[in-house]
Amino acid sequence: MRIGAAGAVTALGLLAGCSAGGGGTSAASCTGPQVTLAPTQAAVGQEVTATVEWLHSGCNDTGGADEERPLVDVPVSFVQGSTTVLLDEVSGAGERYSATLVFPVPAEATPGPAGLAVAGSGVSPTTFTVLP
Repeated sequence: MRIGAAGAVTALGLLAGCSAGGGGTSAASCTGPQVTLAPTQAAVGQEVTATVEWLHSGCNDTGGADEERPLVDVPVSFVQGSTTVLLDEVSGAGERYSATLVFPVPAEATPGPAGLAVAGSGVSPTTFTVLP
């Protein structure tokens, strides 16, 4: 694991959608990256599974010309206070542009709130709790 600069990543979570209806159809959504963590509490060294959906650029939910493309090699980091630890990179795949990452809570973690962040998403961290 590498420790990066705290400002190098922004949070992983929910971005606003880009469409307000219309009659078009599409298999994908303009929703930005969404992450689900299981479990939502873990101690240092315990594994957490992050499932990320909608890792894509573009917005074509109404049949427009803005082609949706999977995001690839997106850095995912553990963030707690001024500590940022690069965990791995993920790439969107399949109909929901999804990826799964299993990671141990890093040794640098301390008990309390923490977050999971992805480079360039521009939203608040998906939070979980580091247990003693």
